[in-house]
Amino acid sequence: MPRFNYHSARRYVACGNGWLATMHYYGLDSNIQLLNPFTRATHLLGCRGWRLGRSTKLEQTRMIPERKQAPKLILFGDPSVNGDNSFMVVAFYTTDSTLGFIRGGQSFWSSIETMEQYAITDAIFYKGQVYAVDKNLGRIVSFDVKTCTSGNSLRAKILNNTYMCSSSQSYLVESTKGELLHVRRFLKVQREWGQLTMPVTFTFKVYKSVFDDNGYVVQQVELKTLGDETLFVGDNQSMSVLASSFSWCRPNSIYYTSDSITVEDDYRNFNSCCQCDMGIFNLEEGTTTPLQCYPQHSSEEYRLEPATWILPPINGLC
Repeated sequence: MPRFNYHSARRYVACGNGWLATMHYYGLDSNIQLLNPFTRATHLLGCRGWRLGRSTKLEQTRMIPERKQAPKLILFGDPSVNGDNSFMVVAFYTTDSTLGFIRGGQSFWSSIETMEQYAITDAIFYKGQVYAVDKNLGRIVSFDVKTCTSGNSLRAKILNNTYMCSSSQSYLVESTKGELLHVRRFLKVQREWGQLTMPVTFTFKVYKSVFDDNGYVVQQVELKTLGDETLFVGDNQSMSVLASSFSWCRPNSIYYTSDSITVEDDYRNFNSCCQCDMGIFNLEEGTTTPLQCYPQHSSEEYRLEPATWILPPINGLC
């Protein structure tokens, strides 16, 4: 992993297909750097035409100018392959459901219009379209990005009218069987550190989306077991593998890391608390095995960023 200036980038997060992404800020300008740590390939994306370099109101009031909010990034394709249509990136802010996308070779980002009350927390490329999910009522929307030209906007297509109870986080995962899974994560306050409370994950629910011939979700069937499937979720692209392909991987389980959006407190609270919400959830048994937390340091300078899952681009893993 190459070194980078801690104060010029938020952190590296996995965005898909073995690639990592980070935001870089240069005064009022910003860009996205894509990096493949396995091949050392890199690719730079500009941020023209969309609100990728903005700061949150909270960070402005806390006067932390170097801590600009970075979007969650989802990559489809391979930027190291020649050709303008070799890849596409979807980016979105989980705080206000602002989405955008860009294809390889384009100079301007295109915006995706969603309803203001949606709280989009994850997106996925699935069967040639972009699907996104909100955490409040479990609504799933899609976007046909193939027909949009550079700099133009798209409107979301609402796929389901059945609502669920509000969750702390929602994810979309394509199973190894090609099914679209809707994963919902629930947090609760477990313990207190002085005056700070720490929400931690206590359960997950997984649903299989059933589509009709027109592409609408007509049913979300709750799954009580994942079989040999293992899901990986967090502040990265969600993914699924067959546990039998890995000696260390637990079947019927969800490996999860801390999300940057699960704790809505200030930056210090995020670093001191949110990092410890990591574990392995067994769906059938409803039990959690904690994963080792990062060491906590008194100095902010030496605090590590939350973990991210990355899948090497090797054939036969799924």
